[in-house]
Amino acid sequence: SGPTREAPTTDGTALTGLVRSDESPAAALQRFVDRGEIAGAVSMVAVSGKVETAFVGLADPTTGRPFDAKTLFWIASMTKGFCGAAVMSCVDRGLMNLDDPIEKYIPEISNVHVEEKGPDGKTVLRPPKTKMTLRMCLSHVAGYPFCTPLALERGSRSLSMEEHVKGAVECPLLRDPLVRHQYSNVDINLAGRVVEIVTGMPFEDYLQKTFFDPLDMKDITFYPTAEQMSNKVYVARVKDGGHYE
Repeated sequence: SGPTREAPTTDGTALTGLVRSDESPAAALQRFVDRGEIAGAVSMVAVSGKVETAFVGLADPTTGRPFDAKTLFWIASMTKGFCGAAVMSCVDRGLMNLDDPIEKYIPEISNVHVEEKGPDGKTVLRPPKTKMTLRMCLSHVAGYPFCTPLALERGSRSLSMEEHVKGAVECPLLRDPLVRHQYSNVDINLAGRVVEIVTGMPFEDYLQKTFFDPLDMKDITFYPTAEQMSNKVYVARVKDGGHYE
């Protein structure tokens, strides 16, 4: 790895000709800010080894704080990509196989049943026809709902990976594995817990050692400091194409 480079903060005009546009990234984004569709944004453009960043609008419209290089984003489900990378790094190391049943590492998963309606209309539980594997979990086809009742009750971010497994064991499957895609936090949490089991490390520590430290990712964390939190982005959404809220 070479030395890290700071991306110069400009409006992107130096790269305007290279990105096939007569408009700078800052000007393009500013229109959305002016219309009230977003509070602010940051762009990064890399062309032929040149990198430039541009900041427009506000990171927090409730205080008037603008975007800058310290602004911290909540990456939410982009964390799932890191889980996939963690699993594949363990596969590369010979610690697991993608087609291993989850119950090989978490035996209690063998007790999970599929919930469905019986001929009389009553809810029944039956064993799944297919064992769920790591590959199925990473592909969101293990049969689980988006989250477990335990995660809804206690809050997903308050649970350890081991506690997420407890919630998964107590949560019936919506359908047999491989039947249908269902975007699911449960699937990914199970895969993350398997990483903990085969490496003997907490999931966040394994990501830190395997990815964040080697890549010099100093501002990515599961546990933001008070300073980082003071620079976090105000989370907003656009409602029916109107003003953000």
